[in-house]
Amino acid sequence: MSRFGNLSAGDRQALIRKAGELALQHFVAGFNCAESVLYGIIMAFDLQGGDEVMRVATPFGGGIGMAGSVCGALSGGVVGLGLVFGRTVLDAEQKKVAYAHAERLWRQFVERTSGEDCRTINTLGFDHPDHRSFCGRFVTIGAELAAGELLEG
Repeated sequence: MSRFGNLSAGDRQALIRKAGELALQHFVAGFNCAESVLYGIIMAFDLQGGDEVMRVATPFGGGIGMAGSVCGALSGGVVGLGLVFGRTVLDAEQKKVAYAHAERLWRQFVERTSGEDCRTINTLGFDHPDHRSFCGRFVTIGAELAAGELLEG
C-alpha cells in the first residue's frame, strides 16, 4: 500500500492533476522537461530533496543532453519515483519495487506518447517556435503518470 493510500479517489486525482499542472508551469517558465516533471512531483507530493535533487534532472533534458534519446519527461518521472521507491542499502525487494514502478511508468508513457525518445515524439524539433507548447503535453503526461505510480505504491 502506498504511503498516500489513505487519500480518497477524488484527492488522488487532484494530486495527479496538480503534479501535471505544476510540471507544465515550470516547463512554460523555461525549465527543461526533466526538471519540470521532477519539480511537479516534488512539489505536489511535498518530497524532500531541494536544489540538489533538482540539479540531477538538468542533464536529462532534450533526451539526455539534447541527444534526442530517452525523453526528459520520462526521465524526470523516473527520478521522481526514485525519491520514494529508491534504496540506499542493498535491499533486493526494494530494488524490485522500484524497477516495477519504473517499468510501468515507461510502458504507460510509451502507450500515451507513441514513443520514448525525443527524436521520435518531438516531431517539431527543439528549435521550432512551437516546441514548448508541443512538448508541454509530454511534460504533463510524464508528471501525471509518475504521480499515479507514486499513489499506487
